[in-house]
Amino acid sequence: MKSGKLHIIFLGISGFPYRKLAAAQHSKMICKALANCGNDVIVLNKKGVFSKEMKIDPEGYYENIRYVYATGSALRQDNFVFRNLEKMTIVFRELSKIVSIHRKKSINIGIVYNRFILNILIYRIIARILNFPLVLVYVENRSGISDLSVKRERLNHIIYDRFVFNFVDGALPISTHLTGFISILKPTLPLLHLPGSSDFDKINAVTFSRNSEIPYFLYCGHLGYLPVIKFIIHSFQMVNHEKAELVLVVNGGASDKNELLNFISHIQKKSKIIILSDLPEEELYYRYKNATALLIPIRDNYQDISRFPYKVSEYVASGRPIITTNYGIIREYFRDNETAFIADDYTTSAFSEKMNMTIENPKLANKVGTAAREKLQKYFNYRSHEDRLNNFLKSLVKQ
Repeated sequence: MKSGKLHIIFLGISGFPYRKLAAAQHSKMICKALANCGNDVIVLNKKGVFSKEMKIDPEGYYENIRYVYATGSALRQDNFVFRNLEKMTIVFRELSKIVSIHRKKSINIGIVYNRFILNILIYRIIARILNFPLVLVYVENRSGISDLSVKRERLNHIIYDRFVFNFVDGALPISTHLTGFISILKPTLPLLHLPGSSDFDKINAVTFSRNSEIPYFLYCGHLGYLPVIKFIIHSFQMVNHEKAELVLVVNGGASDKNELLNFISHIQKKSKIIILSDLPEEELYYRYKNATALLIPIRDNYQDISRFPYKVSEYVASGRPIITTNYGIIREYFRDNETAFIADDYTTSAFSEKMNMTIENPKLANKVGTAAREKLQKYFNYRSHEDRLNNFLKSLVKQ
């Protein structure tokens, strides 16, 4: 198919369009890019995930993207019995929705993000029956993560990373490392490297007024990366400026949050550490743009080297300087003191040295942040990928 709009269904996720997990945000940018190309995009959410305080319709539109919840509700079941009954029926209700959507508007192609191999197999079967190609969004090689504690999950991830590419017609790896990984396992599979991206226009539209009297560093991420957050706190302890603050915008489980609070309670600079959660999008962007610098340390391990931290693209779009380490995607896209402040290794001494540098050299910090936004938006602005993504999908659709 070389011309005409596509009827695209996005499968496997839950919580679109308001969930704040990195993979959900990446999926949102993919959908927005395709909708901007004039395609008809519908996101089929597997199940509701939000609390009753959230007033979200079970179906509607988000920036020209239609979304539907297969379970008929965007809210999570609080009752244990009803929640488990829902799990038993999700597959049938989801398949029923796919068939219904296909009857109304013949699906040209399906895109799937899901980390469970059984779900991919189910999508493969329905895609074959309804005769549309299936494309996998691949953001992380989870079988290479050594600290997965649940044996059942680890087994799933090993099988997934080894065999999932046999059940799809194309893939959208988020990093060059993952692109190479797929190419080794299945050299004939059509691939499009699609880095994590953000809506630069939306972030740039947020107004700000920087307060130079109270400099602050900001980290935004999931509490699942608690070792990284603790590393940041230790590095912050070594910052010389007495008024400097550390803002941690974190989401995650209650046990992880309690562990973080307990850890901070023993820190000398605990009064200078601010914890925020569930910020509205506009407030988060405001805090980005007022920060002295934005923190994203990358570890020298397989998990970090192979993935693409989604927050990198949002940080770049804000125009504020990034402080990071010289591993993974950082080596590919950034240059020290030009488009980021890059510590040579993952040590608190090296990282805190870069933090001190941004406070002591505000003009350089501003220059580096601005340069990153100008030079790297061709990689990290989702609009830069619209045509190549659209053309890639059209190349997979049968004439």
